Amino acid sequence: MNHADTISSTQAIFLFKHDIFVSIHVDIHCRYVALLLVYNLQLFLETRWVKGKGFSFIKVNKVHIVPFLLVSAVLYEPVRRVLMYGNLDFGGKAGFYADTVSHLIWNTCHQMAIPPAVLLVLQIVFTLIVLVPLFLMMQNGRRARHQFFDQHRGLIITNLLLILLAMIIIAQHWILKSDYPISRFSIFLFPLFMVHFGYLLHYFMASKYKFMLRIGFALLALGSTISFCSKTELDTLAEWGYDSATKEMIQTLATHRASTPHPAREVKLGIDWSFEPTINFYRQVKQLDWLLPADREGLSANDDYYYIFKDQLPQLEPTEYEIIKVYEKTKTVLIFNKNYTDSAE
Repeated sequence: MNHADTISSTQAIFLFKHDIFVSIHVDIHCRYVALLLVYNLQLFLETRWVKGKGFSFIKVNKVHIVPFLLVSAVLYEPVRRVLMYGNLDFGGKAGFYADTVSHLIWNTCHQMAIPPAVLLVLQIVFTLIVLVPLFLMMQNGRRARHQFFDQHRGLIITNLLLILLAMIIIAQHWILKSDYPISRFSIFLFPLFMVHFGYLLHYFMASKYKFMLRIGFALLALGSTISFCSKTELDTLAEWGYDSATKEMIQTLATHRASTPHPAREVKLGIDWSFEPTINFYRQVKQLDWLLPADREGLSANDDYYYIFKDQLPQLEPTEYEIIKVYEKTKTVLIFNKNYTDSAE
């Protein structure tokens, strides 16, 4: 996005098409709006607060206003349905730090097990990585240091974008009653956070401690590379790691059902909510009419089978189920409910 004074007619047409293309999806449109807000805030701070010049909102955004209004009109109905039915199920119910920030840390640490005390320390560190640039921005703004805003524009934009996205996620939870993003729903924060961290490192490299910083960051990069290589599994690149055993589980479930004396016409599979999209996909592709559609309503005593993570086993009564198969790689388990009823009778 260029400043309005430097945009040619060709660039304006390109930006018009670009805005329409990138924001046509509801989720992307929200992030696009966040980016526009950060873009305006950064220009406002730089022109009015630091340089003392005038700032024209219409002039700066005239290229983006029409596509924004068009896309907003197209997305009105999907957004209205979201507001009415509240079906933004992103998985996190504990809180912004307990869910979204913690999953950002786990993604950064390649999903390794982190003790609670260490996780708390990392939450503080990750928060400081965002708050320190904000403090630097305010300090340099009050002193009208143009050089900081000219040389570290990437740090400013990524910092404001992270803060704004955090505010949007929290507001979305309180207003729309949606869950906090976790797992694959929160992964979009990882590349933005790492780019922001890179800009912050670049800023500190100008200090007198740059030699020690280089050694520290080199060791950090080496450790991260070793961890990444040790945890990389090429056979899970085509699908999420936790979901890589779902296809095999469906086949095992079909085999077990067929082996029962009186296979039920309909089978209800109780699952962890994260398996719902994949199970329903295989149900349709393999035309498993006997398998009822999976939902995200949790486990029930009326479920004929269960497919859950191993750490969810305490939710079931040990005397009422039989383990069919354990999938060690995904730490999941397929379970047969002993109270399984023959619906064919």
